[in-house]
Amino acid sequence: VNRLTGRIKSMWPWSSASAPVASAPVEALATVKRLQDQVNRLTQERDAETKRTDGLQKALQVELLRNAMAAEAKTEAARQTAASAMSIGNAILLTQERDAETKRADGLEKALQVELLRNAMAAEAKTEAARQTAASAMSIGNAILLTQERDA
Repeated sequence: VNRLTGRIKSMWPWSSASAPVASAPVEALATVKRLQDQVNRLTQERDAETKRTDGLQKALQVELLRNAMAAEAKTEAARQTAASAMSIGNAILLTQERDAETKRADGLEKALQVELLRNAMAAEAKTEAARQTAASAMSIGNAILLTQERDA
C-alpha cells in the first residue's frame, strides 16, 4: 500500500495544494485501475512464460529420455557386436589350433612312414644277409659232402 501510495503521488500531475478537489479521487481511481490492469497484464505474461517454460522443460525431459534410450540401444548393439567378434575370434583360434594339430599329426604320420620304410629296408637287408648266409652255409655243406664222398 505504501509503495502504491508513493507511486500514485509520483504520478500525480499537480501538487496537492493546486489539485482540484473533485477530480482527485477520480484521478486516483483511474491510476489505481491503470496500475491494476498493468499488474494483471504482467501476471498473465508471467503465467504464459511459466507455461512455456514448463512445456520446454517437459520437451527437454522427453528428449533426454529419448537420448538415454538411444544410448542404451547403442550400448546393447555394441555389446552384441563385441560378443559376436569374440565368438568369431574364438572360432578362428580353434580353427588355427585344429590346423596346427592336423599339421603336427601329418608330420607324425610322415615320420612314422619314414620309420616303417627304414624298418622294412633293414628287414630286407637282414633277409638278404640271412639268404646269403644260408647260401654260404649250403655251399659249405655241399663242399663238406663232396669232400666226404671223395674221401670215402
